[in-house]
Amino acid sequence: MDVAIAVFRDDEDRVLIVQRNFKKHHGGFWEFPGGKLQEKETRKQAIVRIVKKELNLDIKANRIFGLIPFYYPDGKGVNLIGIECTILDGEIKLSDHEDAQWVKIDELKNWKIIMPDIGISAMLRTGLENEDKKPKYIRFSKGRFEDVPSYLVKNEIIMY
Repeated sequence: MDVAIAVFRDDEDRVLIVQRNFKKHHGGFWEFPGGKLQEKETRKQAIVRIVKKELNLDIKANRIFGLIPFYYPDGKGVNLIGIECTILDGEIKLSDHEDAQWVKIDELKNWKIIMPDIGISAMLRTGLENEDKKPKYIRFSKGRFEDVPSYLVKNEIIMY
């Protein structure tokens, strides 16, 4: 299953994260805005649709920066597609989430981020070390990131 993830970043190296609805699976955890692609929908079309529906924002989907296969302990998997996005218009109005926060990238490890999104968080933190502050190709390996559980070692980030 493909899941598009929007990464909004401001001039202070903060990104937008949202808190999952308390009544849903993994309620209370934080995540990057996003959701499932519909049939015959491109990744960029999907993220524009999802963000409009969930946050009431008009956005531009810029660069697809990564694909992260994620496997849950039960063996089910999702393909997370990280997309850099820009807010064009609108004020955040939550339709399905509890809260939204702008968080400094280097502080994401202190938040209760949902497991599949930890890879995106790690990519963004690693990208801060680059001159352009954008993530480059990285591969998860055991012990590389302190907040990545050992069963994620089979996940690989593929950069475009």
